[in-house]
Amino acid sequence: DMGATSVISGGSSTVIAANTGFTLSSGATIKTANATGVAGSITDLTKNFSSAANYEFQGAATGAFTTTPTALTVNNFIVNKTTGDVQLGQSFTVNGNLTMTSGNLDLNGSNNITLGATASLQNETSTKLIKNSVAPTATNGFIGTTRSLGVSPGNVANLGMDISFASAMDATTIKRFPKIVTSIPTALSSINRVYSIQPSTASTNSTIILNYFDGELNGKTESAPSLVTYSSTGTDETVGGSYAFTGVTATDATANTVTYNAANLTIANKFWTVLNSDQHYTVQAGDWNTASTW
Repeated sequence: DMGATSVISGGSSTVIAANTGFTLSSGATIKTANATGVAGSITDLTKNFSSAANYEFQGAATGAFTTTPTALTVNNFIVNKTTGDVQLGQSFTVNGNLTMTSGNLDLNGSNNITLGATASLQNETSTKLIKNSVAPTATNGFIGTTRSLGVSPGNVANLGMDISFASAMDATTIKRFPKIVTSIPTALSSINRVYSIQPSTASTNSTIILNYFDGELNGKTESAPSLVTYSSTGTDETVGGSYAFTGVTATDATANTVTYNAANLTIANKFWTVLNSDQHYTVQAGDWNTASTW
């Protein structure tokens, strides 16, 4: 029975205590570099993993394991692989923090990370980020959270959608999908990041700042043409034909941000992404019918 201050370092080996069973208690921490994750580190016939314990992954995978009393739930989730990716073996709810110490976290298809009401994504950078190497089913393969949002909530859970000049939206679900949407609206494609936001109460004319990493650009340019926002009322994030040009107020290629200050955040208009648009504008200096004045 591993108590609240205990740390087990499973490494690439296994812990065997078949006569007594194995219990990871609330507040305890297990660290494993086993290639198959937590389950591969503990070979007891009886294994109890607390949903209030902390789990650090230094190997290639989390594996699949059961937590109690709340299934598929952990307190702190730490990614600490020296090089390469840690692949999710199942979906998780994280009630503490998801901390990116080293290495990437690969959602590995349709697995999801749900951050609890006070949880956040910590220390994500371009070299240790959330990614997805396997095409997920629609509506899956995300990191997200649901919580009550007051006025101008900022970068909720550090997911990368920074919201300001907004009214209170009450219970709101925000998700980030590390995926590319194609056929926007016919032949365009997005960067490798799509956001969704579904508020209980709409907030119109809000300012949103959408963050991204250079490695997510999917061949898009940050200037000439610049990145702009597109939003969608589609049934899910993958319906490219439902995306339409929304606008852009400012771009910052150094900070990797795109800002739009007239965003209507509603239940219907829920998907947002960034791409190089095929929209074109003309400036008229004279008669519209005289091309030389355009």
